[in-house]
Amino acid sequence: MSDPVFDALARCFLELARALDHPDLVAGERPGLTHAAIGSPIGPFNRLILRSDGPAPTAVDMDAALAELQDFPTLTAWIPATGDSRAAVEAHLAARGFVPDAEYPAMRAALDALPEPVVPSDATVSLAVGPAELAGVVEVLCAGFGIPDDLRPFMTGIVDGFGRTPDGPQRQFLVAVDGRPVATALGGRCGETLGVYNVATIPDFRGRGLGRLVTLAAMRDGAAHGARSAVLESSEAGYSVYERLGFREVGRYRVLIRRR
Repeated sequence: MSDPVFDALARCFLELARALDHPDLVAGERPGLTHAAIGSPIGPFNRLILRSDGPAPTAVDMDAALAELQDFPTLTAWIPATGDSRAAVEAHLAARGFVPDAEYPAMRAALDALPEPVVPSDATVSLAVGPAELAGVVEVLCAGFGIPDDLRPFMTGIVDGFGRTPDGPQRQFLVAVDGRPVATALGGRCGETLGVYNVATIPDFRGRGLGRLVTLAAMRDGAAHGARSAVLESSEAGYSVYERLGFREVGRYRVLIRRR
């Protein structure tokens, strides 16, 4: 559990959550541990994250963080898949109702010498700031991630929350084809690191390089504002896309989930 990418991902997620200024936000840090949750029924929005910048978190600290998060019905724990403490941490969380859910590659890319974007003639790439563009981001996220209609108001609140400060460090990008929103990505700057989140393309437009295009837009924007590297947690479907943008896997997260 030694690569600094895990620390960068924890910091970026914490800053992302705090930037929302959500009324249900609970967030904090303890040695080796970061937690941030906003009450979403979608597990990845509510996280307990192990860092690698010091000793492994103690059982006391883990339980203290869980006590702060006890009112959230869905929690995820993000644990680097290597390291001497992984098994003990997983066993501790399993005794508190967490079960294995998924693994995600942790990836990092340098932001120097990024390629120029190649935008198809029928497409546009924009920073999502106005009501129509923000609504387009919601549409793409719901369609791309299969988010049910009853959670659309929650996603609208998240997207509009970031849209309130378009000049801030968290910026959303949108690709439209013939005026139809089809791909989106969010870049969140944290010091000299850019966290890339919410990369989605609607199913009918996958395989056309639009996810790559919108991710590149977030990366170039981050570089223009002083970020030197980008980090993300990749889905298996997006892995090759990110590799073509210069991302390299440095380790994996094991994700555990607890539902009540």
